[in-house]
Amino acid sequence: SNQPSWFFKSFVCILTELSAELEDHHAKTDHVCQGYDEFGDLENTYFITDNNGKIPNLEPDGYDILHNSARYKLILTNMIHNNDNFVTTTPDTNVTVIDLQEEEGQPRRRDLEAIEGERTMLIVRVSANDKQPANSAQELSNSFFSMADNQQSFKKRYSLCSFGKLEFVPAQGDHINHGILDVNLGQNIDNLSIHSLLNVITSAARTKLGYKLPGNFGHAVYIVPEGTTYGTNGPKGWMAFAYIGAYLSVFNGRNALWLSHQVHEIGHNLGLQHSSHNGEAYGDQSGVMGYGYTEHDFPQMCFNAAKSWQLGWYREKALDIDISNGPQGIYLDAFVDYEKVPQGEYVLLKIDTKFAIYNKKKGINIETQEFQDRVTISQMT
Repeated sequence: SNQPSWFFKSFVCILTELSAELEDHHAKTDHVCQGYDEFGDLENTYFITDNNGKIPNLEPDGYDILHNSARYKLILTNMIHNNDNFVTTTPDTNVTVIDLQEEEGQPRRRDLEAIEGERTMLIVRVSANDKQPANSAQELSNSFFSMADNQQSFKKRYSLCSFGKLEFVPAQGDHINHGILDVNLGQNIDNLSIHSLLNVITSAARTKLGYKLPGNFGHAVYIVPEGTTYGTNGPKGWMAFAYIGAYLSVFNGRNALWLSHQVHEIGHNLGLQHSSHNGEAYGDQSGVMGYGYTEHDFPQMCFNAAKSWQLGWYREKALDIDISNGPQGIYLDAFVDYEKVPQGEYVLLKIDTKFAIYNKKKGINIETQEFQDRVTISQMT
């Protein structure tokens, strides 16, 4: 037979954007589908190649399917399954798109809705026959969850920047210690693509836990020993990647300890894209969705205006300005003083498609790296 591999008769998945940070601030975006297993669980990850232009782009209607990560369910037929987690469209592929927001009775909107509450995080520390973790379970737990006065941590940054509205807590349960689950893949991984190992890690975690991920956890983090490549024959120097609007982030070895990488990647899970500037994907250094830094306790900074609007933490003191009303006098205070700002004054503005914030170099934002002590304007694209 000349058939290149075997065909899915029907393949159902959730279309998700994956954002990766490689070496030298190089960004890469892939589109993956979280596929359902026979029990209806989002069990496996599939990388999609769409050379036949079958996956629709809804951008003319304002709802770009490839930039509304984890919002659309796809039902695909006649897809080539090349190997364990790579699938390709064919000229005969048919695609049905289901908008999960409409299916769940939620209106289409990009309004100011807070991402808040308590979220449980599981960190999966991976080992293999030929590679061992770069850091101990205790080091990783402290780096992500410590609230000690003498150090920064992932948990502390989100707690401070949200003024306590978003709190991350370490997972608990059998085989989980201080939020960390250790799994051994029972195979060699050097020079293998991390993409080919994602489902292997998920399966190993499921076997040890006795249930499927994400389970009751809001977020899962895979930390893989260094030696894998980003894609087949790709670079070994990849740092981390995350599923936008979904639960999973993946770190390469010691990169899991860098504070800005932690906050940045989970920012993707919360639905945030990169903060670009001057044509560079990571160019905005005023907030954590720009450049990353290889430091444990640095930098102490939060998010730019557009990202702050998305997160919704300051919504009680945010204002959507109707410019058709002409010039207006508005008090814009520093967002770091959010809790002290009097009624009738604001820390965040939306002006048509642009957003403004006073990027005060102070307190929780003391180490912002760009546009310090200025009103900064950003745009969501």
